[in-house]
Amino acid sequence: MSFSLSAKRYFILSRKRLCYKASLVHDMITVVMTIKLTQKKGLSINTQTGEVILGDDVITVVPDEKVKTQTPKFEIVNPGEYEVADIAVTAYNPMPAAIIEAEQITVVYMPSPPETLEESSASEFERVDVLIIPGKRSDLVGQLAPYIVIPLNDEEYLAEKLGAGLSESQKSLTLKSRTDLPEETEIVFFS
Repeated sequence: MSFSLSAKRYFILSRKRLCYKASLVHDMITVVMTIKLTQKKGLSINTQTGEVILGDDVITVVPDEKVKTQTPKFEIVNPGEYEVADIAVTAYNPMPAAIIEAEQITVVYMPSPPETLEESSASEFERVDVLIIPGKRSDLVGQLAPYIVIPLNDEEYLAEKLGAGLSESQKSLTLKSRTDLPEETEIVFFS
């Protein structure tokens, strides 16, 4: 059996795409999202398609090398809705408060939230899988009902207010899928 040159090229390209898609599926099965605190970057969220760096006054999305995008990195400094490398970011005032959606997991980052949210504001947060807030804002945990809370500070205070035990500090939080989320709210803090 012989193939024309264009048929051979098509077969090779199709096979490469299939291998690439298969490797992506394999990667999704192993690790979907990792949230970690590093000295160099601070708090970051790594996904299959890129990294979100949560800064003091800016949110930076850096697409993975294998993802084709127009920009190597995208800085979010104003409120609005953004999508970069299959990572959706809805930024709020005051910046850098945001909802980050990637790999079917929703992370809410609120470094300086109010004591409680008004009913109209709370409705924007329909599904919160991971909530990153200051530890003194325990009332927000009850309002938003996240699966995982990552306190930016005051871990002991938050654990006491929620009546939850304080787990050992971790270097990162890795989620393989939405099924990895706990049934009851857990507090995870980084060392």
